[in-house]
Amino acid sequence: MRLDFQKSIVTLLLFFMMGCGAADTPSEPMAINGKVDALGNPGHAVVVLTRHSDIHRVLQKGDGVVSMVTTDLHGNFSMDLKESGLTPGDTVYLSAFIPSSTDHPFLPSKGDPIGIYTHPQTHFPDLTLDSQGKKGILILLNRTMNDTQAQVCGSIDTPSGGNLILLAHQGPLVSNTFSEVDPTRIIGFAQVKATPPQTPFSMDILPVAPTPPIPNVVVIALQDKNGNGTADAGDALGFAVNPQTNVPVALTLTSGENPAIHLKLCLTLPAPSSETLLLSGAIINTSHAQGPIWIIAAKGGNPTHLLESPYENLLAFRRLSSTSADFLFDLGEAGCHAGDVASLICLAQNAQAPSPFPLPAFGDTLGWYQNPGALSAKIVSSKEGVSNLDFQATHPLYDGSCQLSGTLPDHEQEVSLILHREEPASSDFSALDMRPISGMIQIPQEETTFSFKVQALGAPFPFPNAYLMGLEDRDQNGSASPGDRIAMALEGRIPRSFSLSNQDQITDISLSFIMEVQAPTGPNARLSGALTVKELSPKQTSWVVVAKAGDLSEIFENPMKSILWFQKLTQEMIDAKSYSLPLSKMAVVPQDKVVVFGVTKRDGQGFPIPEPGDAVGIVIPQGSFFPTITIGSEDITDLNLSIELDVQNYQANVSGTVKNYISFIPHNGPTTVVIYPEELNHPTQLDPAKTLGLTRIEKNSESVDFSIGILPYGPAPPFDAWVYAWVDENQNSQADSGDAAGRSKRIIITSQSSHMVTILVAGI
Repeated sequence: MRLDFQKSIVTLLLFFMMGCGAADTPSEPMAINGKVDALGNPGHAVVVLTRHSDIHRVLQKGDGVVSMVTTDLHGNFSMDLKESGLTPGDTVYLSAFIPSSTDHPFLPSKGDPIGIYTHPQTHFPDLTLDSQGKKGILILLNRTMNDTQAQVCGSIDTPSGGNLILLAHQGPLVSNTFSEVDPTRIIGFAQVKATPPQTPFSMDILPVAPTPPIPNVVVIALQDKNGNGTADAGDALGFAVNPQTNVPVALTLTSGENPAIHLKLCLTLPAPSSETLLLSGAIINTSHAQGPIWIIAAKGGNPTHLLESPYENLLAFRRLSSTSADFLFDLGEAGCHAGDVASLICLAQNAQAPSPFPLPAFGDTLGWYQNPGALSAKIVSSKEGVSNLDFQATHPLYDGSCQLSGTLPDHEQEVSLILHREEPASSDFSALDMRPISGMIQIPQEETTFSFKVQALGAPFPFPNAYLMGLEDRDQNGSASPGDRIAMALEGRIPRSFSLSNQDQITDISLSFIMEVQAPTGPNARLSGALTVKELSPKQTSWVVVAKAGDLSEIFENPMKSILWFQKLTQEMIDAKSYSLPLSKMAVVPQDKVVVFGVTKRDGQGFPIPEPGDAVGIVIPQGSFFPTITIGSEDITDLNLSIELDVQNYQANVSGTVKNYISFIPHNGPTTVVIYPEELNHPTQLDPAKTLGLTRIEKNSESVDFSIGILPYGPAPPFDAWVYAWVDENQNSQADSGDAAGRSKRIIITSQSSHMVTILVAGI
């Protein structure tokens, strides 16, 4: 039963006097005792006990007071409840203040220091009495009395029943842990019973609140489903939201009534596990941030899921302080167990429109922890803890999205699939630039289909040159390591790029495993040389490629099968007119044979695969017809590369026979066959840079067959060409006396020509 005393000043003074003598006497079995910390404010504090939660009425009118005492010189108080009519299990409310008015010493005046006892878990100002009353109460005088009069009214979506505790909190939340709500920022309380499906509410703003307008007020609802009076597992947490978007909003409260406030229960408090599972690290480069910065732990290894289903995927969040960028989470408190997968996200909110809750919005900037050398962002929780998880926010969030879906072949392990807004800068996927990532998913081992939503994350739509890249982490070590497979969509022989716009839906994507990560076995040495790059367009990009030695036409036709290394040339290399490649990152050993070539992409897009309109160049070691380079244990220099030959749109080939000019005079040995666009009199006149195709065969009989694909560069078709053969009979790698040579008749190369020729060789 509620006791509302309509007190005269005499009655109030009697309560006051009764309390004065109680501070130094032993407490009765039913009593409340504790201490008021005045925080340096001089004077005795008045402690007020009521049976209702309308602190507003108590503080401004003195209504409903059950008992009132003053503290001793040390701030201690004791309140005898023998005559109060209270019994164990009753709920009461305590406040304290130091009065400055001698006319009304029983009521606080504007400017007086004041404090309100709040429950340490729910932050509601209720106190449940036990058989002894309540001992060890602490009240901090950390507020200042004001004359604010405001009210918040509205409704709460309540799918189920239970007690609802409402708080008005000025300023953003610190974390998802309800017990970490700053009680000094609470400016309003209310308690209602939930009535599904929607519960109306009204909450008075405390007179200790700042003078309206009051900005950045977060209205919080805790649904105490089990009715135990604490915030624990299974209880629901909600906030005032925008009814159209369900995104939590901060309110600016004015004097009087603030109506039509809509609350939604968004989160369910987890049951902590018994395990300690620490994640720690730091957010780097925070000095440029203008708005609040949050660190978020989310379920699963896909941080972009937070953009699609934020409430369902949150594990924990924390707002970083202005003085420290370090963070520490215990995923055990979020109900996780060792081996559970999580991801970490950094959210730097837009300073112009910060939210009180860490939900990404357009104009914010995001980042996530990416495993070094992997396409995966998943973090596996461990009882040993996971540390040094340092990362930064690098991806602005823009309006827009698109949907991608398709298939991929069978795979032995989970595949991490990302949407990358540009081709990788090198074949070293462990060094992939993560900044152009705009989406990612994990495809479980048993699934061969995928579908995911790509946000305008990191750049606004359109994405003119985007790639889907997948990594099958076969050894499950969290990085791109030997034996893992790289998956991409192909268009013929070329990795397929996607031009994506807002609201696109692409459903016909077929992924293939195009290469396997090789173990780097090369010596600690480099390939280097002079560099010349032909200017094709302002957008162009240039590459240098190392491939296994073989038929050059096959290498150009399907380079992904033979590539050992590719690397985008930086502007510094082009300006310095030199390049240098690390053998230590390639799957080569001494005595392996490789070729080095360069490609300039006219439009600046795509992998280093020559297409019409591009330019190419091949490194041919000095003194050699062939581009073959033999790997040693030392640096190989003077591998000069000139990327100046125009790629043409033709596919032509020449095949035929090399025969002895005189059948009974044999000419045997290593034989080089070359297609050349000029008529020459001697093999030594060949300029290797003009070679349109070549192969090496072994002639050990009267005749031997050959076939050469014409390389896709050189003159525009049609053009004249000749096929030359040189037999190195003395095997000294020089075209000299003792060798044999010959040439074919003139042939005319067209875009789709195929020729059969016979070359008769005779002694030089």
